[in-house]
Amino acid sequence: MIKYGKINFSVLFALIAMPGCRIRENRIDFNWRESSYTAMFGYALARGINIVLINAAIYRPVVDRAYNGILRYSLVNLDRDYTTLKNVCAGTCIGDRNYYFKREVREGTPFGLGACIMFGLAYRDL
Repeated sequence: MIKYGKINFSVLFALIAMPGCRIRENRIDFNWRESSYTAMFGYALARGINIVLINAAIYRPVVDRAYNGILRYSLVNLDRDYTTLKNVCAGTCIGDRNYYFKREVREGTPFGLGACIMFGLAYRDL
């Protein structure tokens, strides 16, 4: 997956390895930026850096890009006191490309918020 981290996206797309897909605004064909996936991936890398399991010099730039991408693309201010996470897949199971592209995109899911909070805490400890 780090191989795809060289793509200039800070929030990972629902399906990151899509050969032949064209970029159109914020989507790759029917692909879209998935926030909880990015948060879980960022958390795993940040945690790995924190416990000195992986090399910070290699992985910190990827973690920074994911964190900044969530700040830029994934947060929605509900009012002056509350923020939630948008662009979260409603849930997945095994399916083909079209199955994933047609999944409902939600806002404010508990698992999305939990992943984002865990990532934020791990990032704070870097």
